[in-house]
Amino acid sequence: SSDKTKISFWVKWYALWIVWLCGHCYPIVYLLSYLRLHLFKDAQQASWVFQQCTKGMQQKLLCLSRSIFIATTSKRFKEHGTMYIGIFLPSRNMHAWVIEDNLQTDEWDNYWILYQPLIMMRG
Repeated sequence: SSDKTKISFWVKWYALWIVWLCGHCYPIVYLLSYLRLHLFKDAQQASWVFQQCTKGMQQKLLCLSRSIFIATTSKRFKEHGTMYIGIFLPSRNMHAWVIEDNLQTDEWDNYWILYQPLIMMRG
């Protein structure tokens, strides 16, 4: 189960590096989104690991970082996943999320359904 997953130093570093990059260098984040590391069995486990690595940070603000982390580390994402970036109209608020095997991968993200998808990235 996810709660017994040992999180390595490098995985923690990678998660925090993505968070930093999302705030400072979006072109690298875009390129990074094509990387496939296949570290976790599925997107739900990858999401849980990301949240453990970023405890104490406001998770709502980390949606793009979390989605990139999930897309690059889930073994199933390439064949069964899609990352979305959507907008909440009529505002300019944006949100990113991952659907894998037709399921929303972050059990705590219950506001993604309010956003109209603008961009879709398949595995």
